[in-house]
Amino acid sequence: MSGPWSPPPSTSEEAADTPGADPAHAELWGLYERGVAANDAGRPRAARRALGSARARLAERDLDEAGRRLLVRVRLAQALAEFELHGLATAQQTLGVAAAEATDLGDAELVALTHSQLAMARGRSGDLPGALTELDHAVRLLHRLQPRDQWVVHLNRGMVRSLLLDVPGARRDFERALAVARAADLAPQTYMAMHNLGYAAYLAGDLPLALRLMGEADAVPVEVSRAVPYLDRGRVLLEAGLVSEAEAVLGRALDLCVDRGQWQVRGEIELELARARAALGLVAPARALTRRAEAVFRRRGAPLWAHRAHLLTLGMTLQQGRSASWVATTGARLAEQGRSAGDDALEAHASLLAARAELATGNAALAAHHLARCSSLRRGASLSTRLQLALVEADLAGRAGDTRRFRAVLTRAARDLHLEAARSASIDLRTARSVHGTALAELDLAHAATRGPAAVLACTERWRAATSRMPAIVPPADEELAALLAQLRATGRQVIDSPDPNPRELRAQEARLRQAVREREWQLQSAVAADTRTPRRPPTMRAARLAQLRSALAERETDLVSFFARGRELHVATLVRGRAGVRRVGTLAEVTELSQRVHADLQALSAHGEGPLGAAVRSSLVKGVAALDASLLAEVRSSDRALVVVPTLAVSLVPWGLLPSRRGAPTTVAPSGTAWHAGAVIVDEPRVGVVVGPGLPEAVEEGRDVAGAWHAPAPAGAGTTADLQAALAGGDLVHIAAHGRHEPQSPLFSSVRLTDGTVVAHELVNQGTTASHVVLSACDVGRSTLAPGDEPLGLAAALLQLGVASVVAAVCRVPDDVARRTMAGYHRRLAEGLEASVALAAATDSGDLLAGAFTVVGSPTRLVRSPGQIQSAGSRNIAS
Repeated sequence: MSGPWSPPPSTSEEAADTPGADPAHAELWGLYERGVAANDAGRPRAARRALGSARARLAERDLDEAGRRLLVRVRLAQALAEFELHGLATAQQTLGVAAAEATDLGDAELVALTHSQLAMARGRSGDLPGALTELDHAVRLLHRLQPRDQWVVHLNRGMVRSLLLDVPGARRDFERALAVARAADLAPQTYMAMHNLGYAAYLAGDLPLALRLMGEADAVPVEVSRAVPYLDRGRVLLEAGLVSEAEAVLGRALDLCVDRGQWQVRGEIELELARARAALGLVAPARALTRRAEAVFRRRGAPLWAHRAHLLTLGMTLQQGRSASWVATTGARLAEQGRSAGDDALEAHASLLAARAELATGNAALAAHHLARCSSLRRGASLSTRLQLALVEADLAGRAGDTRRFRAVLTRAARDLHLEAARSASIDLRTARSVHGTALAELDLAHAATRGPAAVLACTERWRAATSRMPAIVPPADEELAALLAQLRATGRQVIDSPDPNPRELRAQEARLRQAVREREWQLQSAVAADTRTPRRPPTMRAARLAQLRSALAERETDLVSFFARGRELHVATLVRGRAGVRRVGTLAEVTELSQRVHADLQALSAHGEGPLGAAVRSSLVKGVAALDASLLAEVRSSDRALVVVPTLAVSLVPWGLLPSRRGAPTTVAPSGTAWHAGAVIVDEPRVGVVVGPGLPEAVEEGRDVAGAWHAPAPAGAGTTADLQAALAGGDLVHIAAHGRHEPQSPLFSSVRLTDGTVVAHELVNQGTTASHVVLSACDVGRSTLAPGDEPLGLAAALLQLGVASVVAAVCRVPDDVARRTMAGYHRRLAEGLEASVALAAATDSGDLLAGAFTVVGSPTRLVRSPGQIQSAGSRNIAS
């Protein structure tokens, strides 16, 4: 959180207006103001130089009352620089002298400012009760302070209250600080108060609002250090589950305070950066950061911060499955130290860690004892912390055989996850948050496994439904977002056209624009979600009962295979001809390696199928898909019935249509059995839109073939972004034949290329669509990146989030002639009234191996046209 800053004079004229002022005195005020500005900019060494010079020159003078007041102010500002450079003890010595001098002067204003600075030093060192006491003294003298100094007191008290988990009180103080800053036209202070209101929203659990307020504050053009605000932003992104983004922002924050002597801030940033890197699996680098931060805090005399760093190190040790007994003992000792120091947050978090560690050792009684000391975390704690509490509670209930309690805790936790998802209409924010439910789902699965296959399948559906989203709310048109997307398209085109194979500056510009697009989308979606006029829709769908799923599958003569991970192993839950089953498939590492090898062969064959290595690659691919078929689909290999596949991360690259047992058999990939069933549609008299991109010799002919199958207008040539937007906004069936690219690291920036540049998934999300069925005959945009929690992300997944019932896309680049033949056959059968998966199975069973790269993703979809239909405004009906 931003703050606190040292108090400068209320106006720059104070030196000149002081009775008896002379040019030398005014020059000393200038040095003082320079030191204050350096403090505000996060440059304590520069502040120390300017303030030390002012103090030395004041010591040479025979000071009148005005000079003595200035000396107190210099000491107050100097204390902040000393705190940043050397820690609490040195700062307190300087502040003690300043307090005595202010009292001797009888200057209530300076006395109040001294209390404010003492609060800063104590609060930043972890002595929160002491800081609040000092601020209460300052507030009693608030009427004697000038606006800038009133702002400091309000901001500091808001900071301390927030750390004491008094979120409503913190918000009130930040609002008062903002009102004072605006009334006095103090731009830097307005920025800081706005940012801290965003931090209060984060503490209250409203992450979209926090990101919006912080983003709006960051747009204010003021010269202040951004290190602490970026630290706060990193914390919010971490809580949102956007770990890579958090790491990037925290890295920028660290760069801003390096070599400036901001040791306290640097230590806090390193702690959050360690959290991010641990979440990314980089545990060794993360532990190095926590140990370094702990050493800094101990050297600076900030023991409570050192305890927090040590607590984080302990958590990483437990995460690695090491030394659970030692972690439990040390965590309990830290909890006691937090209690003795009056640090409720440290006591509660250390107790929670001790409880988790005792469970790992099998000591449920001690775990329950530690859990009882975590009560403060139930008020205002973050989602991730609340779900950790639920994990311990549920585990204890399960071990005690209290099934009712076990189910109640997990149900409450799932509802908590649902409600948090409802706070945001942003797809990537909602998706990222699903990571917090993973550990709870694994615990639920472990207990379900003791009750049989049907219970396991129901459990997987329950947690997938908990993180599968209903169609996104589309925000109103926004000029700023439109401009950013236009710049991103233009930059993407420059990257493609660049003669340099690795245009670094353009890539960096593209990355900056992507981040700006995401942040603007978060702000817009947050405003939509907060608007009371926006129709409220449930953030998730309710999991279908097993009987409902059996009935829906039987009606379509379809079986289901649902993959899930338990520990380091892959399992599959099946529903074949109404009979539930569960089987261990193999280790995650084995299956992942095989699916990645098959995907690499597939990409190589699509690029070099006719080259000298083509035969060897084809042979390797055939062997690989046969091995996958035997491993993954043992229960259904002998059947030609339709199949629904619910993937997990380890099998997200599998080309299901290429597996021998699925050649010519209808196959649909779906986020869950519930989603497959709930999204089924029949569209009468569909409106058809066809858009083709540049650089594909067969694309225009493919577009004409597709249009001919539906008696729809054929494209005259390559289309633009506006053409695609119009098709999606007004059509029921949209066919896109264009170059495409899946972005594994940034799946919502997966794109298709049109004549005016690339169109990314984010752009479609912010536009909306009426389409029920979209065909992406465009390279590998059928791929999805599965986030933790098995939430799919990518162009096809984004279309499903928008309410499209089903998408046909390829998992690799398909040669133009193969794509044209396959799509012509597909649309001919689709126009005859066949369901999408049935039509695609028939179209791909043609002898072209790579035709099997096309997959139906989503729900059963059928489009029914009347005889002789040309094009009409269709109607969309939910299938029975």
